[in-house]
Amino acid sequence: MKALIILAEFHTALPEIQNYFLRKPHDFDGLYLMGVVDRGLGDYGAAEPLLKRAVALNPNHYDSRYNLGFVLAKLGRPQEALVQLEKAVQLNSASSEARFQLAAVLRSLGQEQRARKELEDFQEQKQQSLKENVAGTKVNQANEYFQAGEYQRAVDVYHEALAQDPGNAHTYYDLALALDHLGKIAEEREALQKAISLDIDSTIARAHNQLGFINLQAGQEAEAERELKAAIALDPGYAEAQNNLGVLYGQQGKNREAEELLRQATENNPQYTQAFINFGLILAGESRFPEAEQPIRTALKISPDNSQALTVLAMVLTRMTRTEEGIGYFHKVIELEPKSSGAHLNLGIAYADEFNLEGALAE
Repeated sequence: MKALIILAEFHTALPEIQNYFLRKPHDFDGLYLMGVVDRGLGDYGAAEPLLKRAVALNPNHYDSRYNLGFVLAKLGRPQEALVQLEKAVQLNSASSEARFQLAAVLRSLGQEQRARKELEDFQEQKQQSLKENVAGTKVNQANEYFQAGEYQRAVDVYHEALAQDPGNAHTYYDLALALDHLGKIAEEREALQKAISLDIDSTIARAHNQLGFINLQAGQEAEAERELKAAIALDPGYAEAQNNLGVLYGQQGKNREAEELLRQATENNPQYTQAFINFGLILAGESRFPEAEQPIRTALKISPDNSQALTVLAMVLTRMTRTEEGIGYFHKVIELEPKSSGAHLNLGIAYADEFNLEGALAE
């Protein structure tokens, strides 16, 4: 039944692909797709020249090589098929279909030992693929727990996924985030370091950033700087890492470096509220209040009810002797956080600066 369904799909696709091929007879995509359809319909003689032309145009296209090898084998030309299938496996060593077909061709050529080795590799890859599929299902389940705020359950299922696929750097990173929510910093650090050690394709700048962030929170400044710089080296436009390194430099009094990093963070992610707030704080710390006002107002355009941004703006305005305007923003903070003693204290100080004794005492 499955073969009949696939055959029906080829028949359905044929008119559209034929039209494309007629419009662009020398186009790689048209040649390849037409060759694959002919192969699927069992017209190997028609498929061969099309796939050969596709391979000539794109010698490193795995699917073209594999399909041409398959067709040549069906046409009873195993030696030619061998060349194409070996190249296909070279281009995609994880392909179980190419290995299986290669083993069949080798066996037909009497190369039994090599055929057996390819079959063993095929079985191993098939088992690994099954494990990865199971692990993928587990990761999806763990992600659902994470989104629901069930962090311990997420941790447990991430561990189950890693038991099936222990080399997955991304799962270790996800595990680290769940551990962070549980406050298990030592375990989080271990998971992040594992993610980094397994990250062979340099896609987990996020792991370096998160490790840098927890080092920053722990006061381990040298370690934080190293990890955050590593994150930015892997992803030069990574706004969160730029923000975190900017915060570190701000704490160290390296205001020029901090200002440049925070400016970059806001440019790389114009919706990153915290980067705009931190940028404003650095400028305000240098008494550059008119300059500080702009990024803080930008933060409030993104997140109008952000208490930190409202507080910083209120302080900046009062420092520019726009006290009445600043008091208005302090009131907004209290509306959002009526039980915040800090908000009431800030408002009281603002009233005192305005010589409003009654208002100051009320707060």
